[in-house]
Amino acid sequence: MPTIKDIAREAGVSHGTVSNVLNKTGKVSVEKIRLVEQAARRLGYVPNAQAQHLRQGIPTAVAVILPSLREDIYLDLYTALQTTFQQAGYEAMVYTTDDIAGNEESVLSRLPVSNLAAVAVASSLGEHCLERYSTLACPVVFIDREPDRMREGDAFIAFDFDAAGRDLGRYVLEKGWEQVALFSAPSSLPHARQLFAGL
Repeated sequence: MPTIKDIAREAGVSHGTVSNVLNKTGKVSVEKIRLVEQAARRLGYVPNAQAQHLRQGIPTAVAVILPSLREDIYLDLYTALQTTFQQAGYEAMVYTTDDIAGNEESVLSRLPVSNLAAVAVASSLGEHCLERYSTLACPVVFIDREPDRMREGDAFIAFDFDAAGRDLGRYVLEKGWEQVALFSAPSSLPHARQLFAGL
């Protein structure tokens, strides 16, 4: 990857000028900006988004709080989030709770809140979930377990377990099976009830 020195040599300007152009700081003439940008493009320079965020004081981390990484559904989700965040210049910090509220409370008390751009969580806190997450200054995305009320700026994403249950039911009917056993999470969990109702 080309360095600031390479770009300065290519553009015929000082290292300081290149730094000022790339970081958008200091007074630089329009002509020198053009030279630096053209040289950077020719050399294939790609700015490091995370370094830029750090210099500008922008939070660079997203906390991902999941019940476990032993379940494929959460491991796949974390892998996809981590890849996407890295491409955008953010660091994904994963925390697991074993689906125990006390563990989640402990994670929340240790979060580096000043460095957080957002939190994505499959919470085990039940009715106290929203109360606890409302203290965070960053946006929160609730995964799979929707709290009763959410703050403006927070979001909720989930799989459509009712539709998955219906699809399974159609498949069973197509096969002509007369007896089916469903092994799932406890029926006290909403997604398990939705899956069963759809089926």
